[in-house]
Amino acid sequence: MLEWLIPVSLFWILAAVFLGALPVNLVGGSGLQQILGLLLMYVLYLAVWGVLHRLLGDNLLVRVIVPTVVASLLIPLLAKVAFAIVRVRVERARAAAH
Repeated sequence: MLEWLIPVSLFWILAAVFLGALPVNLVGGSGLQQILGLLLMYVLYLAVWGVLHRLLGDNLLVRVIVPTVVASLLIPLLAKVAFAIVRVRVERARAAAH
């Protein structure tokens, strides 16, 4: 059961990097909608991880590493889907003119 600790902990770091450090803007919606989008993104991330975790074989290392890598790589897609459900758009930030 401790294997869930890895994706649960890693999600918050990856979400902070994706939504805060990369050139991405959340457009529209209230603060509540954006929080709900983040929580929905978390649920989708854990759902993807859980399905892959169950489908892979008996090797514990494979059952933890592969789902974590795949779910982590899907963060941009999961963000678009989750925020779209609560009517918030995820867009690339435009470069500022110098």
